[in-house]
Amino acid sequence: MKIFKINSWNSKVSLAFITLLWATKSFSYGDGDDPLCKYGCLMNSAGKINEVRTYAHGAEIPVYINTGFSECPKGGYVAVDAKNRQELLSMILSAFHSQTDVRLQLYKSKEWSSTSEPTHCLIRAVRLYN
Repeated sequence: MKIFKINSWNSKVSLAFITLLWATKSFSYGDGDDPLCKYGCLMNSAGKINEVRTYAHGAEIPVYINTGFSECPKGGYVAVDAKNRQELLSMILSAFHSQTDVRLQLYKSKEWSSTSEPTHCLIRAVRLYN
């Protein structure tokens, strides 16, 4: 039976592998900014959607949730021309009707206003939680 000795090369490879695993988990972008979000993103804490509005003229759809962010304190909105508009709305309505906790990933600089101040940011992604 052979016994493997750990030499310096094996130790370095093992250390590099462990470091890579740690870095991948630690620097994942799921909870905020991510490299694909060229405008900078925010991710609110999980909470329940308070209100969803729609209009007859095919406008943006605001989603009301307390974000805790000054850029978009009242929630997010789904853009008229969003490529994934149906998927976003499906998840949003599912969360709203079931009162499931949701997190919205929002573009910081794509703001929408229902008053003179920005109140909502463009929704990039939706995550549902139990």
